[in-house]
Amino acid sequence: MRVRDVMTSPVVTVHVGDGLDVAARLLRKHRVRALPVVDDAGHVLGMVTDTDVVRDAVPRDPWARDLHPSAEGPHPATVGDVMSFHPVALLPDVELPVAADLLVTSQLTSLPVVEDGVVVGILTRRDLVTVLAPPEEEKP
Repeated sequence: MRVRDVMTSPVVTVHVGDGLDVAARLLRKHRVRALPVVDDAGHVLGMVTDTDVVRDAVPRDPWARDLHPSAEGPHPATVGDVMSFHPVALLPDVELPVAADLLVTSQLTSLPVVEDGVVVGILTRRDLVTVLAPPEEEKP
């Protein structure tokens, strides 16, 4: 089995200049933990995770009641402010055990799948779980 056989496609993506609110809405709407960041041609530039989006939105003061950044200093506003650059990516024809090993031995929860530099899918730990335990309607 190969990555292309189990990856999620099409993949939801964001752009460097998108606001963190856009990324947060997409993460929530699609119930995913990470989004590939792409340029206008679909080339993957990085990844933004749910952790990246909320990291500076949660106050460090345990007595704070507001989950929005204070007016002190500059705060991240766009995907480009918080994303990770140079993501680990997979080719669609990589054998699934190789990709699974990468996901379980690293802190990564998802990997963009690229062909000619363009994102064509994403492989997540959830995709691997689905292979191990397909939905009831898909069982033989």
